Amino acid sequence: APDIYTVSKAPLKYNKTFALSFQVDNGSVDLYTKVFPHINNLKYTDGCGNDIPFTASSSFYVFHGEGENGPDIHDQLDPSFDPAYLTWESIKELYNKNYGMYNYGINTNASTISSFMNYSIKRNRSFVRRRMFGTIGGAYASKVFACPQQKVEWTESAFDNDYDLVLNNQDGGPIGLFGGDVNGAFSWMDQQYFKRREAHRSIPVPEYVDSLNTKSVDEANYWGSLYTALLPDEDDGESHYPLEIFTTDFSTIASVYGKGAADNIIVASAEEIYDYLNIRDALTVEKNLNNNVLEITFSGNVPTDLRFYALSLVVESDVTISSINVTGANNFSKSETKGLINFSWNDRLIEDPIVLAEDYTSIAELSQDQYDAWIAMDYVYTLPLDTAKVELAQRLCNIPGTTYDDGFCEMTIDTITKITGDTIICLGESTILSANSIMEFYTWSTGENTQTIEVSPTENTEYWVKGTLNDIQTKDSITVIVNPVPTILSHSLSDINHLPGINDTLWVSVQTDTLSFLWNTGDVDSSLVVDPEFTTEYYVDVISDSGCSTRQDFNVNVANTFDFTFDSVCFGDTTHLINISTYPDSVIRVLWDLNSDGVFDDAIGDTVDYKFSEAGNHLVGMKSVLYPAGIELTFNPVAVGDNPNPDFDVSNVCYPYSSNFNDASTLIVGELTEWYWEFGDGGTDNLADVSHTYSQIGTYDIKLIVSSNIGCTDSITKSTTIFKASDFELLDADGNILLGNDTTFISSGESLYVTISNASSYDSIIWDNNVRSTEYYVVNAGEYSVEAYDGPCPSSSSAYMAYSGGGSTTNKIMSLFTPNGDGYNDNWVVNDPDITAPFKVSVYNRYGNLVYESADYQNDWRGTFNNTSLPQATYYYVIEDALGVIFKGPVTILR
Repeated sequence: APDIYTVSKAPLKYNKTFALSFQVDNGSVDLYTKVFPHINNLKYTDGCGNDIPFTASSSFYVFHGEGENGPDIHDQLDPSFDPAYLTWESIKELYNKNYGMYNYGINTNASTISSFMNYSIKRNRSFVRRRMFGTIGGAYASKVFACPQQKVEWTESAFDNDYDLVLNNQDGGPIGLFGGDVNGAFSWMDQQYFKRREAHRSIPVPEYVDSLNTKSVDEANYWGSLYTALLPDEDDGESHYPLEIFTTDFSTIASVYGKGAADNIIVASAEEIYDYLNIRDALTVEKNLNNNVLEITFSGNVPTDLRFYALSLVVESDVTISSINVTGANNFSKSETKGLINFSWNDRLIEDPIVLAEDYTSIAELSQDQYDAWIAMDYVYTLPLDTAKVELAQRLCNIPGTTYDDGFCEMTIDTITKITGDTIICLGESTILSANSIMEFYTWSTGENTQTIEVSPTENTEYWVKGTLNDIQTKDSITVIVNPVPTILSHSLSDINHLPGINDTLWVSVQTDTLSFLWNTGDVDSSLVVDPEFTTEYYVDVISDSGCSTRQDFNVNVANTFDFTFDSVCFGDTTHLINISTYPDSVIRVLWDLNSDGVFDDAIGDTVDYKFSEAGNHLVGMKSVLYPAGIELTFNPVAVGDNPNPDFDVSNVCYPYSSNFNDASTLIVGELTEWYWEFGDGGTDNLADVSHTYSQIGTYDIKLIVSSNIGCTDSITKSTTIFKASDFELLDADGNILLGNDTTFISSGESLYVTISNASSYDSIIWDNNVRSTEYYVVNAGEYSVEAYDGPCPSSSSAYMAYSGGGSTTNKIMSLFTPNGDGYNDNWVVNDPDITAPFKVSVYNRYGNLVYESADYQNDWRGTFNNTSLPQATYYYVIEDALGVIFKGPVTILR
């Protein structure tokens, strides 16, 4: 029993530190085609070992332009719709994967006239319910509204229409420009809220997320929200989120705060996070400790119209939690070691569609308003096809001056008898046709009198049914289209005898190349190469564009085999040998030679368990005694693995560069297939040869674990010291420092004495041209470098020397110039007599990016790109002269 324990509601779902919501506005298809494929692979966990993918959301309207009753932009029927929008199928899929789908009004009109705002909000809700009804159980009714064009005037209208959370650009809500603490001095369930959201470019997204994490300390847990309108493939100069930057940003977020890293972020829709906060604040935790059993129950007034019902509890005590048992939740996950329990359950009350339809029809009749009539029409469309639906439609159509969708006012009892079933089948198939179930009697064109019939037409055929209800007879018809099946002109033998080790080819020939093929092996060519060990059945389906197929079967018969299987084990483990022979005659007995002495007296029977006395490849024999055929002998080399002899080499132990670790392990049996490195600073890797960069010098214990393909494993640990070279400076004879980014001048015919600081403290000093000395005399212009060794790590420095006479080098292409403004070699000069002017110059950096270009070069380039000085480095030029001759080479910029 504990002396001290606490039970607390996690501030955020899964007890995460902070939360991020991301939204793609306007119902853009980018959410489905660009965001979903990327972030669905980015994960955090529920803290109990289960992966949770990142999710996002969209706020969307439904009608094109300023249309108040169509056209529907999510049907994607109009090619003029630009940009492309989500389809209803993709909206359904995203919604069922916990993506947020928010009300953005009915169309692009952001008018703040009260009557229009009220209609726009209500019609979005009714039309989306109409289109989504049945695909998600009729439960769609988002409680989140996004103000069109960020106009805050829509906020109160959304609250009046029962929206709990409104997204806008208004300050003052609990979530501000750069996020907000979800644990403020308020209760989320007590009132409606607006939440500020910002375009992704208000601050670089990784920095924005870093700030949320940084602020989430001292019992604060921040929630931030970002949005964009589009994710173009390239930066179009608009305030959009380029796809490449988006994918990089969110991959970075996942690598720092997701699974396998800090795992302290939840990336989910605003609705999922908001619903959690409502549940969190609505519930009171009750605790009852009886000896060493703590019972936790809940009380409170939980809202009935939320989409997400979830709660995370954190239990802490001064003793170890031995087990957690949960009752009363649809789903839960738990972690005894963390004391974390995540609940989820389904308490949502779904509004009755008939009640909604009747209520809104009455509202339209009372107001005689076109807006109310269109809203009621949507709810009537969600009803099953029966007399109640027809009566409500007729009531709406009797309202003077109102218009509706085509066919809505023609909905009468005569349209009730509806046939459902496949309207397209393949020749030889059958389909079930069903009439509406509300009829009392049925009469089909086939003469049958049941609600459902099965038909197998050989050509396109129309079927009709007459239904009788309350002595009123109605009729409906349906045409079943029969598509032909592909014809196989010829094929390889359907029954062949096969010899193992020799390939056979199965094939089919068809008349047209528009057909596709699918073998039971998964191959999709018209032929298949096979080499089975045992008799095997194969088949191929030849498939037409309409989905109709013809199947061809093949039987590949394998002659009698004499063989046995075995598993590969490590020394000391038991090897299992199993006889898999197919015998032509009766088998009398099976004998085994396990010690390679040529005598089959070590075991008897079809299965043998044997532990070999040493590692290596053992030749095992099996003797099959048959009647009347005689004796068959079979031999196989059986591997018994030895443990690896682990070893590795380390090179380049100089900070701050990467050190190389190369596997040098040896093995007698099998091959090494797995490596696991521990570098002594928390870093790991899993390749044979790896590199690792240490953050500081020191001695580290390096551990390598190696495993063979047989599963044998061993490890070794070695100590490695990481060194850092000492810094030094270049000095002239007077002790002046020679800077690498400046120019030191010498007179032609004279020399310059150069040495390094603290020369006597180094093990070795190596100048250009491999001169080993503490001093060096410069007699020619150019760049000079030196390396000094103190232990295994070299330090280096360089400086540029030039003749005091200055001026440009003539009759050649400059390979080095110093654009530092000192009046010497500031321009790159091309003065080669072999180059015919005018000539074109292109200069590239070492990554292949163009940094300078001139169609008629005038020796005027000063090492800049976009009016900014390029860094000191070596670049590469390409010159094309007037005769088309190409000149290439390097040019170095020194500053």
